[in-house]
Amino acid sequence: MITEYVDCVELKRLIEDKKLKPATLKYYLRRKGIAFTASNAKEFAEQVYTIFLGAREISEIRDLMVNDGNYEKSLVMNLSMKPGPDEDIIDILIDEMSKQKSVKSEDYFIEQPIKTEDGAYVQFSYMRRLPGRNKLLEQERRYLRLNIRKVSETEVVVDVRQQSAIDSKNAVGFIEKISKADEGIKIKHINLGNLIIGFINMYIKRNIMIL
Repeated sequence: MITEYVDCVELKRLIEDKKLKPATLKYYLRRKGIAFTASNAKEFAEQVYTIFLGAREISEIRDLMVNDGNYEKSLVMNLSMKPGPDEDIIDILIDEMSKQKSVKSEDYFIEQPIKTEDGAYVQFSYMRRLPGRNKLLEQERRYLRLNIRKVSETEVVVDVRQQSAIDSKNAVGFIEKISKADEGIKIKHINLGNLIIGFINMYIKRNIMIL
């Protein structure tokens, strides 16, 4: 959420530099009942420059800009648990994720986990700070989706859909928080191909120390 005043000049500059696509912003404003006839970015920027936009609108525009053009990357993990009487790993994971949702956190915003025929899925987001950037881009909301597929009563494959490889650290951190909450759940394998180099080094170093 935008908490500081954003000068309209900054929004104008983003449109002129085409970092914010005019078509994307036109569509957003049209849904708000505001239509424009400008045929190029510079003319459109001059028209938008005169509109007063509140913190909520600026935040929504910022999220549109961040997410526009992003494509999903995948990070795959295997989770397992020790066999137990009448215990299902999907139910346990959903229970732990629901507990995380009920706890107020500055790290994540977690949606309600949904159970499916072959597993479950949940979407969560977090705010990433970008120091030294345009006020409108000072923070961005990053979205991740966890698709959980049941392999057996005690094992699942977690496919994390993310906007960029930079989200991997938060994705793994979230899963680790779930596994620590229930000592019976273990992370068996992580596909390291999509992790950023710095996190790979940290992860390998930590596991070497454990061994």
